[in-house]
Amino acid sequence: DVAIGTNYNGKRLIDGTYDVKTITETEQIGWEDEPHTITMVPGKTYTKTVNADGSRVIIGVNNVQDMTANFSAADESIADDTILRSRTMPPLDCDEGYVVTNSTWNWSKAYKEKNFAVETSGTSSTPQQVIKDFMSSLNGTKLAGVAALDEAVSESSSAIFSSKAELVQQFMSDLANSSSYADFLETYCDINLTNADTGAISGNDADDSNPIKTAESVVPEYNFPVTSAGFPQTSYSKFNGLTVNWPGYGADGATFTDAERHILAALNSDWMEQCTKLVTDSLGLDFNDSGASTRNIQVEFTEITDPTHPNYDALAWVTPSNYYDNQIHTLSLTVNMNWYKDINADSEDGALLPSSPVANRVMYLDRTIAHEMTHAVMAANIDNIYNVPLYIMEGSAELVHGIDDYRGTTMASLLNSPSHLEEIFNTDFTALDPGLGKTDPALNDENYAAGYMLLRYLAKQSSEQTTYKDKYSTSPHTDIEIGVKIDFSGSTSADGSDLTVPDSYDNQGFSILCGGCAQYINIIFDADKNVGEADPLVTQGQRSDYIVGIKNITSQDDLARAIFEGIANTPERNTSNDIYVMHEDGSEELVCVQIDTYHNVRIAKDPTDPTKYVFLKADNSPYSIFTPAMDFYDSGIVEATGGKGSKDDAPAGDEVQELDDFGEEIFNENGDKIPHIQTIKVDTDTEVNIWEAKTITHSHTEGISLVIHDGTQAGQRNNYYIKNMQTKALTAGKIFDGDEMYMMTFDMLLNESDRAHYEALSNDPDKQEEWLTTLRHAANMTVDDILVTTVHDANIAIRVLDGALEYALDNAT
Repeated sequence: DVAIGTNYNGKRLIDGTYDVKTITETEQIGWEDEPHTITMVPGKTYTKTVNADGSRVIIGVNNVQDMTANFSAADESIADDTILRSRTMPPLDCDEGYVVTNSTWNWSKAYKEKNFAVETSGTSSTPQQVIKDFMSSLNGTKLAGVAALDEAVSESSSAIFSSKAELVQQFMSDLANSSSYADFLETYCDINLTNADTGAISGNDADDSNPIKTAESVVPEYNFPVTSAGFPQTSYSKFNGLTVNWPGYGADGATFTDAERHILAALNSDWMEQCTKLVTDSLGLDFNDSGASTRNIQVEFTEITDPTHPNYDALAWVTPSNYYDNQIHTLSLTVNMNWYKDINADSEDGALLPSSPVANRVMYLDRTIAHEMTHAVMAANIDNIYNVPLYIMEGSAELVHGIDDYRGTTMASLLNSPSHLEEIFNTDFTALDPGLGKTDPALNDENYAAGYMLLRYLAKQSSEQTTYKDKYSTSPHTDIEIGVKIDFSGSTSADGSDLTVPDSYDNQGFSILCGGCAQYINIIFDADKNVGEADPLVTQGQRSDYIVGIKNITSQDDLARAIFEGIANTPERNTSNDIYVMHEDGSEELVCVQIDTYHNVRIAKDPTDPTKYVFLKADNSPYSIFTPAMDFYDSGIVEATGGKGSKDDAPAGDEVQELDDFGEEIFNENGDKIPHIQTIKVDTDTEVNIWEAKTITHSHTEGISLVIHDGTQAGQRNNYYIKNMQTKALTAGKIFDGDEMYMMTFDMLLNESDRAHYEALSNDPDKQEEWLTTLRHAANMTVDDILVTTVHDANIAIRVLDGALEYALDNAT
């Protein structure tokens, strides 16, 4: 309304009158030099289809026809959005059996909901495995801070807890409903403060199938008593992928004391090897990982006697440094000899002499080393380690060796002060400083205990409630996809004879054709091969042939299974997007097989009945560049296709139909009418060439400028072009950096608000993909195009309107 009403001296200014446009035109200048060539042979009937855009399809007709006539929509919810074509429903192509062009269905979600959402009291994971999954997520994620923590919680719990906040909320709720802190610890965390087990994640408290881990046994020793032979003989030693660089001097550069020499011998003989192994067994992380940013650590001694020093109370610490590219590249391990100068040379665990004034205060040194090496392993493997909360860092280390016997009082104090405990959990960004945050001994002690309890709670609750853990591929599936049920019961014989299985189908088949780019897939049956047997994948230009065995089947119902198993076993096939599910007993089942990577065509077990099968393809809604979604040719195997504007030298055949897909006659560039379909038979082998059109593209600008004089002379004027501000010109703008919408990814997003919205959904990959799908559909739509008839349409409309407002505001200024 404003665009129409805004004028000056009767001239409308912002309705596009003074806009400039770039006009792009494509001109055909001949034919490509190298044609596609096939050989027509006697005894076959070939069908040449000339589509409305001039492309050719040549088919050798099977003895078995109408193979896809009874294919149907895979889910009733998409029935209204599908187009069924048959020989009785004009307009039609020569032998299209079933074409589906739009869907609001998602196969993988349907599969999870209908087949893998059964709750059971059984367990499919152990607490130890939950923690390993948690660490694996932190190790592999591209996220940082809360987003990384949320992802790790969700993945390790199989989405029982969608985020850290939800985990903490449920922890606090269960604590509030418990009769005592001891009841909460034992019932919800498997933490028993009164028995001999230290509470290590690899111990008996976490899983009663594990051995009891005591303070003495949690770090095993095999080479004690340590003698002088155990002292490092070189400047470095290697343990489990880690190079340990030994100090040249003791504390403060002095000659090694007897206590320091004993510690070095113990580290070299047992402690380093057994502590790093314990970390790997507990957390699944090690220095052998190809992603480890460093595999070296420097051992140092110090002696801090000043009680005001921030690290006075620290027994030992790991210092991560040289931080760049979000990774740690230097590690050092420092032992505070102020606490271990009275170490007992006869103790394999690193206990102090009974006469030491701090003997009852200091933890065994082998457990201290296990704790600190946990920090080292995590720092070397986890990117953005400085953004991992302190209570997660310390709680993870306490999981490795257990603290039931050492911090029971602290745990009890925290559980009796729930508001303070929750405050610790919500302090997410306590940075990992060179001393691991040991500036407040009391706060540090609480972080140890709080993190330990939260992770033990996560481990127990997730292991008890996990049922089926799915392993769905995440790419390149879109949120919406086409699903077509496979049903060969509509098959007929060309001569009217009865069909038998498998003999009638031997060397017969059908094709799936992409109407947008002339690429196609042939699926051909072979009665000499058993089900599951297949020839190597054959690719010829834009053609792919799958030859699958059907020898040992007896019904048409089994033909779909033969396709699934045959394609699954086809040599040289791309398997990167095959999909498996993991059952409760740990076994894996292949449920979806990739057929064509470029178009994401797949065959999968039907969610409603896994004994039946469906063809799948990424959504080809009206906003997509490719239509139709899947075009099944059921009267034969496609021999060749040509792209838009192609030509061929096939011999003339009998005309069957003279209309295109829109019921219109087709004419060539000379104005001669082209038959839509010809059936061709040859008496001798006949070579046929199909040439693709050769084109060039021209671009030029057109428009009328608003001329404004700004002086008294005739040439003193400026020309202005003004954008069209009517609704039909207001689009969502440029959303992606690219042209093919079905391939658009997060990395190609241009708009910062779109990227921010995507990243805000980081704890829910399904919702992230939904958002990308919305953006793909919104790309380049105008306000006149939008609908709000469904939630999906409304979300697209919101994005288009947002883009239109941005366009209007930008151009208004």
